[in-house]
Amino acid sequence: MCAQRVLVFVLCGLLVTVNTVQYTCPPENLVLPCTCDSEGINCKKVGDDQGLKTALDRIGGGSYRGFWVQNANLRVLRANMFQGYKIDNFYLEVNNITEVQHGTFTGSEDVVQGISIFGNKLTTFPFTDLKTMKNLMRINIGRNQITEIPDFAFSDHPRLSTIILAENQINSIGINAFQNLPMLQRLDLTKNALTVLGRYSLNINMHHPALQQYQTKQYLSFTRCFGSFSIFTYLKKMDQRTCIKFYMKNEIKCADAFRMLTVAYGEATLDRSNVYRWYRMFSEGREDVNDEERAGRPSTSTTDEKINEVKKMILANRRITVREVAEDLNISIGSCHSIFINDLGMRRVAAKFVPKLLNCDQKQHRMDIANEMLDSVRDDPNLLQRVITGDEAWVYGYDVETKAQSSQWKLPHEPRPKKARQVRSNVKVLLTVFFDCRGVAHHEFLPQGRTVNKEYYLQVMRNLREAIRQKRSDLWKNKNWLLHHNNAPAPKTTH
Repeated sequence: MCAQRVLVFVLCGLLVTVNTVQYTCPPENLVLPCTCDSEGINCKKVGDDQGLKTALDRIGGGSYRGFWVQNANLRVLRANMFQGYKIDNFYLEVNNITEVQHGTFTGSEDVVQGISIFGNKLTTFPFTDLKTMKNLMRINIGRNQITEIPDFAFSDHPRLSTIILAENQINSIGINAFQNLPMLQRLDLTKNALTVLGRYSLNINMHHPALQQYQTKQYLSFTRCFGSFSIFTYLKKMDQRTCIKFYMKNEIKCADAFRMLTVAYGEATLDRSNVYRWYRMFSEGREDVNDEERAGRPSTSTTDEKINEVKKMILANRRITVREVAEDLNISIGSCHSIFINDLGMRRVAAKFVPKLLNCDQKQHRMDIANEMLDSVRDDPNLLQRVITGDEAWVYGYDVETKAQSSQWKLPHEPRPKKARQVRSNVKVLLTVFFDCRGVAHHEFLPQGRTVNKEYYLQVMRNLREAIRQKRSDLWKNKNWLLHHNNAPAPKTTH
């Protein structure tokens, strides 16, 4: 545990110190109410559109690694608002933004690498502005209200590797929307309602080298339906019917069409009789690939009223079973399970173990402390280098034999050797250790028969002070080091 904490502090120290000064912050009086450090400018306290404009005008421009505005009350990102700035990464997240005007990022076209406008209220986005951002690598406009992706929206970006469009209301994707993206590694379209795909809208070249994560709401398939290796977002009958229609109009024989569908769709291919039937109907003049309306009894199990009733029962008792809900609502278990999974998008999970269960006040208090610490690190990049952390742990009196150390050679007919599971030794001693980002500064073992009381801890503090004077002379000289002890109650003694 101690070694892990030392490693954490070492990593924290590295994070603070490895960045060389490549971006210069303006004077503090010009930055307020924003803050500035080696990572960029954070304007989470600007409040609204006017506050952000005032802050940007006061700072006056410059080059920065990042620009943050999160959880503010912004509405519109206006054209040329970042004129005079060269910013590598924009993080404008969870701000209630409803509009991004053309030219918003003017000035940073040559340097911008990432844009995140996640969690806002956008219905459109100036996709044409992306054409000038040749160094753009990441764009995240997920969790908005965008309804369509226009033609050629993301095409011809030599470095674009990540596109996140999840949790929008996208129902259509235009022609060649993702064409010629040689570095694309992730395209996330989850939780949308795609119904219309333009020609080659999701076209990916056969020799594509890096596509690793391509997420859509339903299963993906690959097909040569239109003479190109395309990716479609669902395996439904209408896809194959469209292919059949294409084959018929190009005078490809039905037997050849069935063979090509089998290669493309495998086990999901329509049966031979259906392929021939649809081929005949298209040859007779039919154009629509959808099924005709049919008479029949509507489902009474998956109506909106039933779905709402199921949802109310689940919210009232999170541990209720599918069978219990089905019996109470007088519907089949299959229909009930379908409502759980498909309509409500729920799944049953086991509770995970956590060290403590916190109430709302305790969680809020931890959040406040964490934000306060983050602000302190931004104001003083060397803060973590001045922290000395102390903790105690019981050290047991045995050396654990590793699996490799216990291995031995055996003949084929000999049984595998055995060893007893290691148990804790009765011999143990309390170790008190103090460390920082540079390593262990001081440690002590509690003497046998000694009780941990205030006199003992007073002596430990004296020894720690002497160790700091000898091993951390810079901290001792500046008198600015901080002691961070563990959160266990202080040792108590009675008199």
